[in-house]
Order: sequence, then C-alpha cells, then structure tokens
Amino acid sequence: MSQDSLTADDIINGRNPHAFAVHLRCANCLKDTMRLVDASTEAEPPANIEDFLECGLLRRMVVVCSVCECPSAQLTGVDHAHGSWDADSDDWGA
Repeated sequence: MSQDSLTADDIINGRNPHAFAVHLRCANCLKDTMRLVDASTEAEPPANIEDFLECGLLRRMVVVCSVCECPSAQLTGVDHAHGSWDADSDDWGA
C-alpha cells in the first residue's frame, strides 16, 4: 500500500505504524478536536507513543481552533494502533 493511498481509517486502524491521533482542547472555547499526524516522513519515525511525544513533531504543529480561531490548545491525549496515552490519568494503554 503506497503512502499516498492511506486514508484516515487506515491510520486509525493501524495500517500505518507511524501514525498518531493527537487529541487537543482549545484554550479559548474548550472544543475538543483530534488531528491525525503521519510521522512516517521523519528521519527516524517514532514507533510508539513515547517516541512520538519526544520526537518534536508536536512542537512543530500549527494549531488553530476551527470554531474560535484561537492559536492555542492543550494536549489531552495521543492514540496509536498499539496503545494510548491520556494526559488526565498519566496511564498508558496496552
């Protein structure tokens, strides 16, 4: 399967091992959103959530709320096909 043919469903269902769902909450209107991030283009693609959190992609993300256009958001969680992390509980999924 070529990288160009991946869909959001492919990413969420683990058909791209370097894709992550980043969950954000707008700092202004508190709207929760999810962004799909494909990390396969990185020089050393992260293989797990811990590597993703440390790789620097989050620092380079441009975030603008689709409701109020606020350029600031809180990270509330990251999901991967092999586990998940929730910022509120600090608990790693399996």
